[in-house]
Amino acid sequence: LMKKSRTVTIDEQNAVVVTARDEAVSIEATVRHLLRQSYPGLQIVVVDDRSTDGTGEILARLAAEPEAAGGRLRVIHNRELPPGWLGKCHACRLGADVATGAWILFTDGDVVLVEEDLLARIVSLAERERLDHVAVLPDLRPMPAVQAGLVSAFGELFMVAARAHEMD
Repeated sequence: LMKKSRTVTIDEQNAVVVTARDEAVSIEATVRHLLRQSYPGLQIVVVDDRSTDGTGEILARLAAEPEAAGGRLRVIHNRELPPGWLGKCHACRLGADVATGAWILFTDGDVVLVEEDLLARIVSLAERERLDHVAVLPDLRPMPAVQAGLVSAFGELFMVAARAHEMD
């Protein structure tokens, strides 16, 4: 979650930018859970980043549904990658360019926000603590033991490499 501007008004719309490339299996669940968020005025911007698997068609169908009415869901279909850009970075930029409000949450097309008040609680915390940036880590639900061990080892190595113990 990143603050886009320094000033925030109570009724200001905030945004989630979802980047998706070939996420036909998961994009519908991701978008439907975002539409269920109990955050007033939430804008959902989904960037279909050069998908070839039906992601774009699913997003077009979702954007036509009543839950997406009033500009709440905006879909950007990106078909080309400009020279010098990485796909994910370019997709984030495209979404950020149209996102409104003070806060933007960047997420992937396969991430589902299960708790309907999650965004409201995160923004409330960030405002209360006067933060400009908040990292939200996914809850990795049940997984096989080998995968859980690998995720745990990666986390430990990342914290050592990032020298997290030196951060305030």
